[in-house]
Amino acid sequence: MGKILALDIGSKRVGYAVSDESQQMAFPRESILVVSQNKIIERLRKIVKEEGISLIVIGVPLGEDNEETGGSLKIRKLGEKLARLFMLPISYVDEFGSTQEALSKIPFRADRRKKGGDDAIAALIILQRYIESR
Repeated sequence: MGKILALDIGSKRVGYAVSDESQQMAFPRESILVVSQNKIIERLRKIVKEEGISLIVIGVPLGEDNEETGGSLKIRKLGEKLARLFMLPISYVDEFGSTQEALSKIPFRADRRKKGGDDAIAALIILQRYIESR
């Protein structure tokens, strides 16, 4: 069956989470610092191979009326590129409120944004939403 990789793509970091083999449970991993798109793809390629990923779920920032935004179109374009490069299916989940929900789940630490822990938790929330929607 393979695991699911979920991505919370931001301008500074990409948080990610991975499911178990049965695709029923989600686990936060870490964040990838955004240096360049090529570096992100390089790191994701390694994750896909090491984790045995069979599907990628990406959070998209939709507008108030679920309409596409400039940010969501940019993320979908990256998703299409990942689908071609990794030859994997891509699904999208509305990420509305995932960062705020992640922040509410992490005990306050002054350095949590720097460490990217909330980005991985936001990816976890995106993955949980996908799992629950099936």
